[in-house]
Amino acid sequence: MVANKGNPASKFTIGNLKTLRDDPTAQGINTYQELKKFHSKYYSSNIMSAVVLSNEPLSTIEKLARDKFSDIPNRKINRKEINNFNEKAYDSKNEGVLLSYKSSKEEKTLQIGFSIDSKLDDFKKKPLFYLSNLIDNENPHGFSVFMKESGYVSGLQTFLESQNLNFSFFVIHLELTEKGYNEMNDVIKHVFGYLRKIEKEGISQSRFEEFKKIFAFSFLYKVFFSFNFHFISWILGEKKRSHG
Repeated sequence: MVANKGNPASKFTIGNLKTLRDDPTAQGINTYQELKKFHSKYYSSNIMSAVVLSNEPLSTIEKLARDKFSDIPNRKINRKEINNFNEKAYDSKNEGVLLSYKSSKEEKTLQIGFSIDSKLDDFKKKPLFYLSNLIDNENPHGFSVFMKESGYVSGLQTFLESQNLNFSFFVIHLELTEKGYNEMNDVIKHVFGYLRKIEKEGISQSRFEEFKKIFAFSFLYKVFFSFNFHFISWILGEKKRSHG
């Protein structure tokens, strides 16, 4: 991990018996009791969100949601206070760091990560989704296809590794070929060259509208699929009961 040690981002998100039991016990800490204290202090409805997807009438959904979630206490937690750490996760000290490791699998990959300001408040505009599509789309003249046709990579994806109130961590993941592995510096130059090209050309309104339509269609497709899945399940259930 290359994050600053004063920030939780520098730690693993999982533990083992040593970190969760042995080390705390040696320091006189009861992990179970500390977890209960944390839950009692921060488990609050005002920092939660719920999404309910159903083909039932809105009044029915509202009643169901109120019945299931109204007992969650509102402790009026300030979300930003929870994430107010003394040290930023990444700063100028973390720039340009190359971290190498040997995988247990026979694979050659390169991940280029960027720590940027949190984009949680921009969820409606989705700027990072726009950037992702510019990088990893399969357009015949796109960057991803260029890298594959040049023999550098066999696959290219982008994703958010972290997304919180303090920062977002955007990752470009490249599955390198033998050529790409041997010429990794050239691969990195191509990536940053394309990013500079994006920065220079700016936002394309037509491309933004295109992505907007794609995401809208994707959302509607998910809703349609979910509705039909539940409808088919209901039909099968009715047939089973009628034959029972």
